[in-house]
Amino acid sequence: MAELFKGLYFRLVKGDTALALIPSVHSGKDGDSIILQAVTPFGSLQARLPQGGFYEGVGCPVLVSGRNYFGPRGIVMDFESDMLSIKGRVDFGGLQPLSYDIMGPLKYLPLPCRHSVYSMDMGLSGSLAINGREFDFTGGRGYIEGDRGSSFPKKYIWSQSHFEGGSLMMAAASLPAGIRGVTAAVMAGGKEYRLASYLGASAAVLPDGGLLIKQGDSILSLKPQSDPAYAALSAPRKGVMDRSVRESVALKADYEFIWKGKRVFVFQSPCAAYENEYPLFD
Repeated sequence: MAELFKGLYFRLVKGDTALALIPSVHSGKDGDSIILQAVTPFGSLQARLPQGGFYEGVGCPVLVSGRNYFGPRGIVMDFESDMLSIKGRVDFGGLQPLSYDIMGPLKYLPLPCRHSVYSMDMGLSGSLAINGREFDFTGGRGYIEGDRGSSFPKKYIWSQSHFEGGSLMMAAASLPAGIRGVTAAVMAGGKEYRLASYLGASAAVLPDGGLLIKQGDSILSLKPQSDPAYAALSAPRKGVMDRSVRESVALKADYEFIWKGKRVFVFQSPCAAYENEYPLFD
């Protein structure tokens, strides 16, 4: 039986404080297991959760494990182990799904990893205590995405940020046959914008860790303004969580978006999410 994974990514932000909670189900010859990774301002934590289930539905899936719930309504945690304790509840409101799959027609290709975006933005109410430290997210904002398959791309760069009046995500990754896949979505001013390789977009990964996506006269750019405070995460390789990648949940970064020759916004985020697994000068 092939080793496969299905994972959800929940990003919770309030002011300059952010958390990422990443529950995932792993299926293989020895059965299923559930792993939770938490990326916090003080590093990353990981634990195995009790047996449970991953339930598909319209929109965001639901993962239930013991007394723990992850889904479109929110997060409920009542978990304690030797290394990790998370207790509390955060409710979600006003989810903003994309109008169509972020992968577009690429979802039909037999890729080792399929990416999904379930909510570009949402309101938060509630708090979580992680190893005794309280994080109150009432009045904050959230984001939900997911991945499934057998392996993360060998090389990829990804970022997500909220801003006044909207949110964005952008990514580029190496795909089989030497193809660089590009996906980006922007919600701004009540409108949805899309840049993607299947719409003619291309991407340049810059030596300073920036990312420039261009689609005709439209450009979305990211420029880091601080050294990423990386935390180590486990990632799947042929279904086995034996690869280490890095994420920053609070990068200071500049973003600019030009749509069909007209600037939509330029802003600096004090708390952007960021992963970069491209070698320097690649």
